[in-house]
Amino acid sequence: MNSSALRTPIRRSLLCALSALLLLAAWPAPALAHAHLQRATPAAGARLTAVPRELVLTFSEPPTLGMSALRLLGPDSTAIALGTLGHSGGARTLSAAITGRLVAGKYTVVWQTAGDDGHVQHGSYTFVIAEGAEGLAAAAATDTIRRDSTLGPTTGASAPAARDSVAAPLEPNGFDVSSPAYVAIRWLQFASLLALIGAVAFRWWILPRVG
Repeated sequence: MNSSALRTPIRRSLLCALSALLLLAAWPAPALAHAHLQRATPAAGARLTAVPRELVLTFSEPPTLGMSALRLLGPDSTAIALGTLGHSGGARTLSAAITGRLVAGKYTVVWQTAGDDGHVQHGSYTFVIAEGAEGLAAAAATDTIRRDSTLGPTTGASAPAARDSVAAPLEPNGFDVSSPAYVAIRWLQFASLLALIGAVAFRWWILPRVG
């Protein structure tokens, strides 16, 4: 076999391998972009001088309500009652009214959602309600009046979250779509697939022609 005839199948094989490489390189971008959190109200790391009345989280794509959940944990890690989960801020949002009593301190928002492909994502962030924030005094006075009424103590901060928007227990975790470990594992999967395709192409396309 002359060198010209040999170069043609090798060139074609390399072109196929390069096309597969480009295709695989393009896959992780959308895969790693599944419904990641873009912004939130209250914002992550915010120090609030007014008591928030609603959680609104905006994602990169419309979340599926049936696979989504929100949870608000107070300074003592107890769950704060939330209203019904919805899209009050738009199609790409998850929102829920804060119905439980809030006090000054650090709060954790834990979220779970999934896009149209059903890939579930988890995440969490924190914000702080400052001492003397607007709305705290009114909430404390209302709670005191209710506890002193003839109806007896009300549920207050310890109310069971009957309308909590959490479909299942959620806990903050660091292994989500934005974590370095998750990204590394995804790239390792694609690299392994690419190596397998290259080995098959070399065995069945290149070796027979070289031989």
